[in-house]
Amino acid sequence: MQIQSAFQAGVTGLQQATANANQAATDIVNATSGSDNKRSELRAEEAHETSRQKSAEQPASNNVAKLKSSTPPSLTESIVKLKMAEYQAKASSKVINSADQALGTLIDVKV
Repeated sequence: MQIQSAFQAGVTGLQQATANANQAATDIVNATSGSDNKRSELRAEEAHETSRQKSAEQPASNNVAKLKSSTPPSLTESIVKLKMAEYQAKASSKVINSADQALGTLIDVKV
């Protein structure tokens, strides 16, 4: 493996970890700031539609799919994603550090 590609892999991994952490943090904020009202409104609407469709004897599977697709990730899921991004960043920084040490060894410059 070339040293430059190791650096590139580390930097790419670090950028992806940053993007994942930002998305997880956004999901955490959304999960903890007033979106509970929106979720409860969706559930109430789904329950109303289900009861209305039961009286008309139609399946409620479309409403369940609509509810699942419109609900944001749970707080627990977002925290797990944030922790995964942390580990990805740590691993990527170790790759960058190893490539840096290998380059220093190759040109025989150690600080």
